[in-house]
Amino acid sequence: MDFLQRTIYKLKNKKGISTIEIVIGVLIFIVVLCFMMDLLILMWKFSVIAQTNTEVARIAGIQGGVLSSPPHAWPGGNKNYITISELDAMLTDKFESAGIASNEWEIRIGNGGITKNGAKRPVGFDYKETFSVEISVDYRWDFMSNILPGNLRQTITSKRPAMSEWKYNYDDWLGE
Repeated sequence: MDFLQRTIYKLKNKKGISTIEIVIGVLIFIVVLCFMMDLLILMWKFSVIAQTNTEVARIAGIQGGVLSSPPHAWPGGNKNYITISELDAMLTDKFESAGIASNEWEIRIGNGGITKNGAKRPVGFDYKETFSVEISVDYRWDFMSNILPGNLRQTITSKRPAMSEWKYNYDDWLGE
């Protein structure tokens, strides 16, 4: 009976409860703060990826793809054409400024593009041929992974449709 009375007394005693509530509240605050920080960084990176993807889709559409060298009779020659190597350098600089390493992203332009290991596949599209440009980036939840166990990784993908505006061979063109 003595054990039962002591247990009831301890349950009714409220000393120290506010300390436990404060600790739980602080832990919840830290988890929410870490989630919000990761979410803000993720939104910023996706904004960079989406704007870059729009720019690449526009470039590939105007040029009729992205090749290793400009097509024959390209207006302005080499200085006006963005090759696949120049595109790779441009994307690497842009993504590094956003904190995205070169082995974390890849771009697919139709059936060509640049892979995560740096392999480049030039691709060309004829006039009015449609294709899509897709950028995929691996993302790690940096702040939340300090709280939750496991490897918290996801992939962000941005996709844009495009249509070629360059005619490679006018000999077989019937016009519009």
